[in-house]
Amino acid sequence: MIVDDEAPLLRAMQRVLGKTFEVIPASGVASAVEALSASVCAVLTDFSMPDGDGLALTRALRAKGFKGPIAVLSAVIECDDLQVALKAGEVHELISKPWKSAELVDRVRALCDRASPVTADPAGSERPAA
Repeated sequence: MIVDDEAPLLRAMQRVLGKTFEVIPASGVASAVEALSASVCAVLTDFSMPDGDGLALTRALRAKGFKGPIAVLSAVIECDDLQVALKAGEVHELISKPWKSAELVDRVRALCDRASPVTADPAGSERPAA
């Protein structure tokens, strides 16, 4: 699942990650919590969104039983709250903006490898759901 309130960035991540993963997009905290399904192996979320931040989303997803890895995208990686969340294991990765496409795919692949649920795509191959 990818979560970002900025539509152009959400579409860009869908284009980049959709070549490798089954992508479930969400435009904010509330829509992400609603869209959570058992097929989600990892969550990639923006840190700052109008209806809450990436840490609020992390806590809401954990409260719904999501145990998979979560990565937070932020232009400000040195944020104290993000560093505390990383050290506490609430989030597994911090990814800086702007991101490079190949790096984003590699980081999401590593996150999905930690969890490993897979779904079949129409071509018959298996792709992790991000």
